[in-house]
Amino acid sequence: MLSEARIFYFYSTYFCNFVIIIKIEMKYFIYIFISLLLLSCGTKQSKHEIIVTSEPVALILQEITGSEVDNIIPSGASPHTFSPKPSDVLKATKADILFYVSKNMDGWAEKFDTKNKVELIRIIPENMLLHKDKFGDEHHHGEEEEVHDDFFNYEEIDPHFWTDPLVVKSLLPILVQKLAEVHPENAKIYKENAGKFSDELDEMDAEFTEKLESIKFKSIFLAHPSFLYLINRYGLTYGGSIEWNPGVENSPNYLADLIKKITDSGVRSIFTEPQLSQKSAEVLAEQTGTKVAILDPIGNKNGLNTYSKLMKYNVKSLKDALE
Repeated sequence: MLSEARIFYFYSTYFCNFVIIIKIEMKYFIYIFISLLLLSCGTKQSKHEIIVTSEPVALILQEITGSEVDNIIPSGASPHTFSPKPSDVLKATKADILFYVSKNMDGWAEKFDTKNKVELIRIIPENMLLHKDKFGDEHHHGEEEEVHDDFFNYEEIDPHFWTDPLVVKSLLPILVQKLAEVHPENAKIYKENAGKFSDELDEMDAEFTEKLESIKFKSIFLAHPSFLYLINRYGLTYGGSIEWNPGVENSPNYLADLIKKITDSGVRSIFTEPQLSQKSAEVLAEQTGTKVAILDPIGNKNGLNTYSKLMKYNVKSLKDALE
């Protein structure tokens, strides 16, 4: 009887353990299955379909798509100084379409092997583009290069087009076209959203025209010439820039001349950008008895997560600092 009891105990214990193991394995199987299912759904939802190389472009496109657009550059970074990682190259390769600004701003994007690639500066009407020498470029000491009708030198064009709402408006029809070519199922919503955004840009333009009238003749000194389109649109006065290219120091003679210009202008403030080093602006402010104010050409920080919020912030900053 003892032997039979032991045998019964052995088999009953083995059976119980077997059932427990099966339950554990089924539990993990279910867990793994659900995880894989969620992962596959997540991959589909986060698929990098529309890629951009700067935050302002993302903000513009989001108004058309109605959803977030994937920006390769980390929030708050400058496209001028960004260097893509291998993972960024892979992400761009998988994208349906890539939008970048220009060769002389985010030209590193030209190397991406994306099926559909759009250089935005080339689809803006030529009569709305600004040449770098529009306000006098102290960094070019030769004769101004003549631009012929049959050769438009885009490398000599200021790339910061988005600071002019009406230049952005001029882009909308072709942006809708480019997006609809890769996502034809969304063509109708793209067109509707672009129409609403176009109306909003007109309202912005009227608002900015009125608000900036009182500072038209106050000289604007920038950290970097990233707001020339806005200055040009609203007839403002450009004083000069601390740096033409971010991270590239100017000559002592240039800085001495800039200090004299700031002092003679009588302005209370000069401007820097949150993406750049504040040191040069702070030194100039100390030497000229001015304050340092902020203009943000990039956005997506401190609540500046729409094109409207970004532009209205900058117009307010200009007015508050110079009025």
